[in-house]
Amino acid sequence: MLTNEKGIVLPLVLVVSLVTASLLMTLSSRLESQARSYEQRRAFQEVTLLEKEAVQLISELLSDSNFISTLPSYESTGSIPMTDGTIITLNYYNGTVSLRVTYHFLYSEYPQRGMITYNKREQSYVLH
Repeated sequence: MLTNEKGIVLPLVLVVSLVTASLLMTLSSRLESQARSYEQRRAFQEVTLLEKEAVQLISELLSDSNFISTLPSYESTGSIPMTDGTIITLNYYNGTVSLRVTYHFLYSEYPQRGMITYNKREQSYVLH
């Protein structure tokens, strides 16, 4: 018989409370970890989509012969807004044979950068 006079009820209630609390803490920790992991995957997918959009915008610029002919020789900079409002910063390195374009943008706290080299003679580009 469990009675409070023998001192059995209180320790049993404490043990059950501690076990329940530890189970709830473990569950909340796992849920928080899953939510954080989901948010990181979502941000990574968003950055990947934005990088694809950046490459597409740059390739459209490079396919315009008027754009290439108006670029000053050597080095220049520019920027392009993307559909979500993120700004791509571009650095152009204009040589006689090729045009190297480096781009970078910051989405949330995730910076992204890359480089495209455009061969003027062959009118082709390579992603780096």
